[in-house]
Amino acid sequence: MAIEKRNTPGEPPIQRGKDIECGCVGIPKGMRRERYLPFNDAVKQVKESSPLAERYLKRRKFTIQGEQGEEEVIVDPPIKKILAKIAALTKIPEHALQVRSAIGTSLDIDHGIDAIIFDRRDITVFIDITSNPEKAALGAKGKDDMIIILEIGIGEGGNLVLTDEEIERVAKLAAKQFSQAPKY
Repeated sequence: MAIEKRNTPGEPPIQRGKDIECGCVGIPKGMRRERYLPFNDAVKQVKESSPLAERYLKRRKFTIQGEQGEEEVIVDPPIKKILAKIAALTKIPEHALQVRSAIGTSLDIDHGIDAIIFDRRDITVFIDITSNPEKAALGAKGKDDMIIILEIGIGEGGNLVLTDEEIERVAKLAAKQFSQAPKY
């Protein structure tokens, strides 16, 4: 189990649902919901936004809860682990997978999607990030279960907790969606 330690000066521990989402994928720069957009337009707006900040894709310091207690290690952040797992399961090169945050956009507020992952074929996987165990128990939502629910918990001190089992589950669902699309 990985717990993200928020050691940035002046940054409080994760406390609310929006903090959890932002802790995982950040907020897209210069984007916020100004008005309702139909689903396809909202997706297009997010795809055309700037890529995730490097801090969400580069190795970072995490605290691992092990049998001997907590220890600090340098590991890939959760979204990077999910991308690597999807690439391994689908044979899509990891560099061909792109992630965009939808936090605060019409896609988030009006359609319940916090992030998207897409490839060169423009196949898109939709992610809803939550800490609500009842919502997470659904595993997926929407028409044909097209929106994958990613459960991230809150650990000691209000820090993010994401299990390896959850990374595996989400990556498998995403890989299934990518694999059902036409091949490269």
